[in-house]
Amino acid sequence: MPDTLLKFLTGPVLIETPVIFSWMIFLFAFGVFLFHPVRAKSPEATAAFERTSNGVYFCLLGAVALFRFFISFFETVLQYYVWEKNPLTKILLTQPLGAEVPIPGFIRKIFFDNSPGYFLHYAWGHFFLNVFLSLLSAAVFYFILVSLRKYRERFFGEGEILLGTLMAFVAGWPNVVLFIPLALILTAIFSLARRMFWGESYTRLAWSFLISGCAMLLFGKFLIKVFRLGVLG
Repeated sequence: MPDTLLKFLTGPVLIETPVIFSWMIFLFAFGVFLFHPVRAKSPEATAAFERTSNGVYFCLLGAVALFRFFISFFETVLQYYVWEKNPLTKILLTQPLGAEVPIPGFIRKIFFDNSPGYFLHYAWGHFFLNVFLSLLSAAVFYFILVSLRKYRERFFGEGEILLGTLMAFVAGWPNVVLFIPLALILTAIFSLARRMFWGESYTRLAWSFLISGCAMLLFGKFLIKVFRLGVLG
């Protein structure tokens, strides 16, 4: 592989493509949400929109998961190629993981005790762990929303649980640590504003999810540095 192509793949492709893809997912989800006036025309239209929006959000969640795993595999292949080219790092591709690294015994025996155990551990920590943490945090947020809906159903509109889960997943780890409290703060602000100016007691969560998701896409890295949460990632 020519060095210029390698630099291009490890530079613009791996840096810009995930950002562009995340914005595409966000804008698509936002467009689905803005289609909500149609659902209010009749109960049948509302039910149909709920099924459709949930299906779309679920597909978008799957697309984000597949894309992120693809990027992780792509980074792993490129890292292997870079190490294989350098005599100083090529030896690491045949080394098992050191015994001093705390790994449960059965996992170590399956993945890390033999060649290329060191490289597999490196790839897991640098390329795959973030994806799994993003998935896990989004799943936890989903179950929190499902539990909340059982007691406060009036807070949720059609598809808003999956929309919130999607925005949490798009925010990713560790940005989701800021996404969730920001969404809650915005919900409280919107609820207070609706009560003061329109006399309405409750507000829905969708706008809070969308604004928080947009904020994470725009300012996530900056906010992580400001609040010194980089250690989580």
